[in-house]
Amino acid sequence: MTPEQFLILNFLLVVGFVGLFFWGRSGGKSSTLLKLTMSKKAQDFEALSSKPHRPSLGRGETLGELQSQHLKEVNPIFVYNGHTWDAYEVLGLIPGSSLEAIREAFDRAIQKSDRNSHDFYKAALTTILNEIKKYQRG
Repeated sequence: MTPEQFLILNFLLVVGFVGLFFWGRSGGKSSTLLKLTMSKKAQDFEALSSKPHRPSLGRGETLGELQSQHLKEVNPIFVYNGHTWDAYEVLGLIPGSSLEAIREAFDRAIQKSDRNSHDFYKAALTTILNEIKKYQRG
């Protein structure tokens, strides 16, 4: 095969691959539109989730009691040294723990850690307490 023939063959192959690429993007036929519909279950979920719901703590009511009412729960997250942390996980608690349990977990964490970690645990405690205050204000 002469160099001219080799060059022509390569040129034709490149043109063919480019043609296949553009033909494949168009689907080789007229484009079709997807006709997506929402299932009944998804419609019901969307209707429920669009209603605003603000939990509030009354006198003597705990976060644990609010959880028992099947409220959507989002753990408070805080940023420390450029990383995000779940405040309850840092203190080794389950969400909705009582204030007494939160204070005990904080004290245990402070006692077991060195002084360099105290600010980290204080940030977790502050985040949890701010979240509880937010719920109390309603």
